[in-house]
Amino acid sequence: MNNKIIAASCAIALSVAGISAAQAKGGPGLGLSTATGNFIGASSATPRPAGMAPTCISVAGMTGNGDWGSGDPNNTVIEINIGAGNEMTGAAADASITAFSPSWLSEATVTFSSTTASDPNAINLTMSGTDASGTEETSTGGVLLFADYSLPNIPVNADGILRLEFNEGFDDGSVNPDSQWNDAAAPTTCQGIYLTCTDQAACDAAVSGGGGTPLGETQELPTLSQWAMGLLALGLGMLAFRSRKRLFPMH
Repeated sequence: MNNKIIAASCAIALSVAGISAAQAKGGPGLGLSTATGNFIGASSATPRPAGMAPTCISVAGMTGNGDWGSGDPNNTVIEINIGAGNEMTGAAADASITAFSPSWLSEATVTFSSTTASDPNAINLTMSGTDASGTEETSTGGVLLFADYSLPNIPVNADGILRLEFNEGFDDGSVNPDSQWNDAAAPTTCQGIYLTCTDQAACDAAVSGGGGTPLGETQELPTLSQWAMGLLALGLGMLAFRSRKRLFPMH
């Protein structure tokens, strides 16, 4: 496995999503771009707050093959109910991506949108700028906030559903699927995809328990009942010790 890390400042592409009439081999290139091909230029990502253990969506086994919205059965689709009135404002991602020859890593894409067909607010995240097949460990290097790149938030509809579709910038017909995603072995933010939203609590609750292991979260904290049982056992032990002292006084 190639352990090359793709930094957000030089190889992450966010663009306004759209289905083109004719595909061209390769992804949108390095940095940020819109559907019209205007490059904005990449800038640094926002680090997660110190001590925060984000809840993330696992991308293990996700595949992309055709265009976004094409209905290709090998495009994995994830739908998350983040609540009506909520908006996605950004994302972080740490993933290992494999492009099966002759497909290229630069073509592997995940598109965020509402359930509206051809959502005009949809945004693509392309993790690699490598025009070659193979496997890469990729990372956004932190959170990419859409506003920092003059991109719109993604409001969900009344159904509250945020849609993630793994797809390809170019469908290589001789291989199916074209790409497969997996959770990063050494993530910057967390394994998989982390979402930021206007109602962050609702987003976190929506993906809770269904994503990768949050970075820095190594063990479960004791519950209130566990603390109570521990204190009770300690109290009983002290009581038994004091009773023993009374029965067998030391001389």
